[in-house]
Amino acid sequence: MVFQWMILVFGCAVSSGEVEVGSSCAEAGDTSECVEGAICTNLPGGDAQTLGMENQCLPLCTDDDDCTEVEGCRGISGTNLKSCQADEVPESDDADAEG
Repeated sequence: MVFQWMILVFGCAVSSGEVEVGSSCAEAGDTSECVEGAICTNLPGGDAQTLGMENQCLPLCTDDDDCTEVEGCRGISGTNLKSCQADEVPESDDADAEG
């Protein structure tokens, strides 16, 4: 029983509590809050409301080649760092479709 308790306490002490990529985080620009290689990023207004969060841990990047094809390497407000952020989906213009 004591051995099991020691494992539980040790396991909790070792756990970093870092937030995974794609999960909500508190302070934009904070790298210590997210898993290694990610940064807490302030999402653009529309994305934040859609996802129900203001900030999200996203992968750090230096240019678009570091991101997926549906993401761009964009700056994070208040920092000189960048993260891979989803490309904006252009709004459809029904007037153009009607022609």
